[in-house]
Amino acid sequence: MTTNRKKDNIISLGWRLVICPAAKAADPISWIVFIAFLIVFGCGVVFRISDSGPGSMHTVYMAHSSAVWFLAWALFVFATMGPIINLTLEQNEVPLAVLIGFGLFDLIVFIVISVLALTQDTSVAPATGLLAATAGAFMVGIGWLVQQQISARATRRAHTFNILMQSRLSSEFQRQIIERAKYYPSNTKVSEDDARLQSKAGLEAKKVELTTEFERAKERSLPEAISQLNDEYKAKIDIVEGKYVSLKSVVYLLNFYEFICAGIILRELDERMIKETLVDIAVGLYHDTANLRAMAKEKQPEVFCNLDKLVGDGWSKK
Repeated sequence: MTTNRKKDNIISLGWRLVICPAAKAADPISWIVFIAFLIVFGCGVVFRISDSGPGSMHTVYMAHSSAVWFLAWALFVFATMGPIINLTLEQNEVPLAVLIGFGLFDLIVFIVISVLALTQDTSVAPATGLLAATAGAFMVGIGWLVQQQISARATRRAHTFNILMQSRLSSEFQRQIIERAKYYPSNTKVSEDDARLQSKAGLEAKKVELTTEFERAKERSLPEAISQLNDEYKAKIDIVEGKYVSLKSVVYLLNFYEFICAGIILRELDERMIKETLVDIAVGLYHDTANLRAMAKEKQPEVFCNLDKLVGDGWSKK
């Protein structure tokens, strides 16, 4: 089934994918340099069309017009570097849309400045040649980065596919799934009482509790009922030990999905491929283990933080 998606124009795309992300990622120095570009560019335009006579700022501009236009373009390029670097550090990947958008903006500004400079006199050829070489090198750099991004994306998808296949073929992974399903299959929430059994200390504490109840029950029971009490006690101990083993498998699976989420956040794994194959399982496991994760966070506040960030705050809400 195909859906008719509304087509965005170049202006809306530039605003949404380039200007807005760049504005959010811009640091104060980038803003200052951008304002300086607007001032220098605006003054250059005013002096370019001004008819002021000798002795005015117009005379100074005429003597250094090439430097004014070159400075304006250099300021614009410098102002765009900060947001690109900040977005790269934030996303752990070169922001391709912002990079291409700024590359086009730089090229357009270069063309405008070249036209303004070339229509004034013929003494700006060296500066214009330098601008052309810089713009050409910039576009070549963008082409190299695009190729690098495509290669990195292909590697990321191959890595993701390998992890998914290995998890399906791993006997250890499948054993953990089977152990979990014995007491906590999908859509079975881990109760707050059972969550204490995730640790050896919790298991021993529960055994002591059951033993104490058993001893008290024996003291109040008739001799002929002792045999039945023993059987019930052993059955309860077997269930508690079985839940402990099953919860260890639940924790194993939580750690696996925590690893997957960390890989996605660090841009080492492909989120789209992961979501197409594991989103329902991950969201179900996340909801079923709310009490277990809450108890684990009491000792380790940062445990499963990537799972919370991606599955809890993202996939679950969608």
